Amino acid sequence: MRDRVDCIKKDGKIWLQQNLIVQTFIYNDYVKNLHQAFSRRLDEISAEFNFDLGSEFEIAICEILRSFLPIKYGICRGFVVSAEGCVAGDDIIIFDQERFPILRPNATKAFDKKEKIPIEAVYGYIEAKHTLDSQSFDKSFKQKQKVKIL
Repeated sequence: MRDRVDCIKKDGKIWLQQNLIVQTFIYNDYVKNLHQAFSRRLDEISAEFNFDLGSEFEIAICEILRSFLPIKYGICRGFVVSAEGCVAGDDIIIFDQERFPILRPNATKAFDKKEKIPIEAVYGYIEAKHTLDSQSFDKSFKQKQKVKIL
């Protein structure tokens, strides 16, 4: 979004009127194209796995993220750990792979093993749910809060 200022002549004076313009093309449609590619990839994986289990959905999201994010960002399933040894979360973590490489590198990129990532390395935590009802929402919210507290 950007601001646009229009000049209006009223009562013999020039007034500035500020209008908000929503840009339809962000970064030359990069965000829109990224969304479409993400959706197509999710559809392909959905057709293959049918997402019977939560872990399959998490692995699919990890694979999609890996194909779009720069290599600097590590992606794994696992737990966030504080320096005091407190553990929180149990889903997808995006972390600084260059400064905090995992001790057990996932050479196959299968994302089936869960890792423990130090809180200092975490860029983001994703609580992935294929279906969302009130119980799973409450559980997800609590897990996300525990990670945030770390």
